[in-house]
Amino acid sequence: MLLVFAGLCLGTIIYFAGGRTIVSLELILVDGGLSLLWAIGAAGLGQLAVTRWMKEVHPAWQLASSTAAGHGLLSLVLLGLGLAGWLNQLAVLILLIAGLLAGAWGLSNGWQRRKRSGQPLSVMQPPTDAWGWAWIAAAIGLGMMLVAATVIPGLLWLPDPHPYDVMSYHLQVPREWYELGRIAPLHHNVFSFFPMSVEVHFLALMHLLGGPWKGMYACQFYNVWLSVTLVVGIYGAGRTLNAGTTRGLALIAAVLTALMPWTIKLGSVAYTETALMLMSAMSLAWLLRAMQQQTLPAGVIAGFFGGLACGVKYPAVPMLVLTAAAAALIAGLLTRALPRRLIGLVVVYCATALIAFSPWMVRNVAWSGNPIFPLAMGIAGQGHFTDTQVQRFEQAHDAPAQYRQPLNRAGLVFRAFLFDGDFGYLLIPLTIAAALATVKSRPAIFFMVMLAGMLLVWLGFTHLISRFMVLAIPLGAIILVSLPLNRWWTGAMIILLPIALAISIMQLHDTLLGPTTLAEGQAIGADDLSPAFVDQRRADQSLALIGDARAFIYHVPMDRLIYRTVFDLLPPRGAWFTAWTGEKSADLLLINAAEVKRLHATYLDVPALPADIPPDAFKLIPDPRR
Repeated sequence: MLLVFAGLCLGTIIYFAGGRTIVSLELILVDGGLSLLWAIGAAGLGQLAVTRWMKEVHPAWQLASSTAAGHGLLSLVLLGLGLAGWLNQLAVLILLIAGLLAGAWGLSNGWQRRKRSGQPLSVMQPPTDAWGWAWIAAAIGLGMMLVAATVIPGLLWLPDPHPYDVMSYHLQVPREWYELGRIAPLHHNVFSFFPMSVEVHFLALMHLLGGPWKGMYACQFYNVWLSVTLVVGIYGAGRTLNAGTTRGLALIAAVLTALMPWTIKLGSVAYTETALMLMSAMSLAWLLRAMQQQTLPAGVIAGFFGGLACGVKYPAVPMLVLTAAAAALIAGLLTRALPRRLIGLVVVYCATALIAFSPWMVRNVAWSGNPIFPLAMGIAGQGHFTDTQVQRFEQAHDAPAQYRQPLNRAGLVFRAFLFDGDFGYLLIPLTIAAALATVKSRPAIFFMVMLAGMLLVWLGFTHLISRFMVLAIPLGAIILVSLPLNRWWTGAMIILLPIALAISIMQLHDTLLGPTTLAEGQAIGADDLSPAFVDQRRADQSLALIGDARAFIYHVPMDRLIYRTVFDLLPPRGAWFTAWTGEKSADLLLINAAEVKRLHATYLDVPALPADIPPDAFKLIPDPRR
């Protein structure tokens, strides 16, 4: 089976990479291999933290829990080293070697335990029935992720996940910290104040490979391995949480997750939702185990993963931790199983999540006085932001005007979630149907309450981007394998796997195939993102980006590159373009007129484009202040 899986995955890579197959395979082996070593090192360190409580847990769940825990713990170590100015290539190498040694020690101990108990020495056994072949469907999804990770950052996957965020935020902030030699607040880039659990790993990979652009592909591949870990973890959780579930049901839930278009798209670019889904899946699975067994250690682990999810992205606070806590209590109440121990377990879950999330809040208190800056600025403080910047940020993150009526918002549940192709059409409706069929079970009640809570948060407190509901993917998969379903369900659902595969291919095929024909395939494996005419500047000339925050595109040292995100724009002093440059001047201004026009039309108090500049201009001009 492994040979068939590998062959199908390789065939997918060859099909999409075309004439750049050799380049693509080289990147997969080198950059992908190094990021895989980093993920393995994280798993090695993570298993030291959680292995004590995983003796009765399926090996696949052990691996996923160890990797997720290692990612979270390493992110806090990297944060501390970066703040102190001690994060460099040597420090990253030491962490990598320590993780690999810890992993080898853990494997050796596990091997000795299985040998003494008479268990198989390998946790990876060939399939004993036809169900093992269900994994074959996931091979194409993995191949698509791998080849997409070899496409130069900034091309995939319009319209969402939009590459603008990669260029201005997910890769740019680590790039600036790399050049600074420390982690510090960037007052020209408000995103540096967001939780950065994933971006500090990108920073570590940049150090490991010797530069931001040398490490950018490894950053993308790191998300590939987190996606694989998510799928493996769902399978392992299904084999552990529900004694009555079939092996086939766990496989179906895992493969449906692997083939989800959102999983493939987010797992191949330098975004953060892949880690968010992994942490959320582990938090939910351990919380369900804690509810089953009424054990506080499992609740502590669940809360730990919940806090790590909050360290990835702010929405995890209300959409995961608070909603899961409420769902656990309501499920216990409605099933007449709400003893004091369950209440205490939920309290422990929330308290542990707060502790695990607290390093990021402490950092923000030191930087801005607001633990969750730039959120809740009217309550917790607005830091260095002016009143105009606060208003601009809050308006931009409110629902679009056409969806401010409750009925219009409610309609989005169907258009941007249930019937959105990126959610694959199958997993969430299937879980809803299965929960309704077992409506009196605690997992079913937990799911329905939690899904309703997540939708309320999404509808009421976000700007209604469907990607913000990706937490429903691990929720649906974990609940599906936890429900008391009979074998007829599993037999009926097997027909969904080829359908899910067809949906993913139809949804992603043309977008992924495009880069192989763009500029004769140079989109795969390219290392220079700068527009060609920018090379006309002398190496010692400084550059200011006007109307554009995609600073990662430009291979210009940050001491000679000026930019601001739209949320950090200042009131212009004199010339209109000083909103982007402030008091600083540059040798050259790069004016992106189309972007200035868009920002002026979209955001509050952004200076308009002067009439003498063509609306489609994209050109270098000397800074008139020099």
